[in-house]
Amino acid sequence: MIKAILACDDTGGVSKDGTLPWPNNPTDLQWFKENTAGHIVVMGSTTWKDPHMPRPLPNRQNYLVTSTPEKYPGAHGYINGDLVTEIKKLAEENPGIITWIIGGPNIIEQTLGIIDEFYLSHIRGDFDCDTHLPIKKIETIFKVKHESDLMDVKFQVMEKR
Repeated sequence: MIKAILACDDTGGVSKDGTLPWPNNPTDLQWFKENTAGHIVVMGSTTWKDPHMPRPLPNRQNYLVTSTPEKYPGAHGYINGDLVTEIKKLAEENPGIITWIIGGPNIIEQTLGIIDEFYLSHIRGDFDCDTHLPIKKIETIFKVKHESDLMDVKFQVMEKR
């Protein structure tokens, strides 16, 4: 199974200057950790380079999308070439383990057609992000299956329409 998990602000923003723009959100971090631990995470180089993210993420198999793996040591594997084909192959080779696509937005947009479920955390506020998710496109492909609205974050689990 292939799933995506990301957090965004009220405008669909996901980052500013290559990192999360909002203050540390333990509720969201715990949700991310609980869902992705023990599974595969796939990310682009900007996500990998985020100064607030440990590299590699512990208790996960970390795969990095890049054509220059020598620049990014430490991943469990690298994806180069046809992104959709390679992620589908990775998921098929690891039955029983979820392949999570964790960012960035360019990788999300390229893989929307193969994502089975989308987990989205809405961090309240506008954080003047310079990178955004294609929210309108996501909403046309996915519908909300489950929602939890907490004080500092709203979680949505979405499935294909």
